[in-house]
Amino acid sequence: MIRRLKFINLPNQCTIRIFNLNGELVKTLLHKETISSISDPAIFNNAGGDEWWDLLNEYRQLIASGVYVFHVHSDVGEQVDKFVVIR
Repeated sequence: MIRRLKFINLPNQCTIRIFNLNGELVKTLLHKETISSISDPAIFNNAGGDEWWDLLNEYRQLIASGVYVFHVHSDVGEQVDKFVVIR
């Protein structure tokens, strides 16, 4: 079974940091654009596509079930939100 989580509608370059509820950093993902053919350059700056995460931490171990917080940081802005993993 493939376990993955997809972050969507990302800016063309950003850093995604995932934390557990204790505030410990679980994983850092560096995103580069995944959309290569956009006709409007104004849209291109804000639409970088999607990033997949394999639910493995920095030590390549499968994360536990629970609530996680993610922080997306880019030149366009920041977003903080949460998600739940149930295994």
